Amino acid sequence: MNFSGKAAYIKGLADGLDYNKESAEGKLIAALIDTVGEMATEIERLNDYIEEIEVATPITFAHYIGTPEGSVYGHDCGDWDGVFARSMDLDKDYPLPGLFPIGADGPTGDGYGVCYANGKTFADRAISYLEELK
Repeated sequence: MNFSGKAAYIKGLADGLDYNKESAEGKLIAALIDTVGEMATEIERLNDYIEEIEVATPITFAHYIGTPEGSVYGHDCGDWDGVFARSMDLDKDYPLPGLFPIGADGPTGDGYGVCYANGKTFADRAISYLEELK
């Protein structure tokens, strides 16, 4: 059932009730039902503007990109790809001069909590790089 159908259903339920439509409560109920009907119409008009709807959950992230427990930030670090290994291979992992990654995937691991540490690491590297260019 679409939104307009649900609004019509609610209106039908209210019409089936025996309440005084001239009382303050009755007028309030009628006004609320009219408002719900108008909102339903407006919501259905939005469908003309929606091209695509995608929903991702932690299960989606865990399945498709292997994030730990479905974290949306970073990827799962394995034994071969932990903090020590990433720190040792930092220059090999980022070989393009002047290009510094920003985000949760960096040498200090993955996830939201290390975004700040990764950001500081690469900000310091960028500053050093710019100073060397002088």
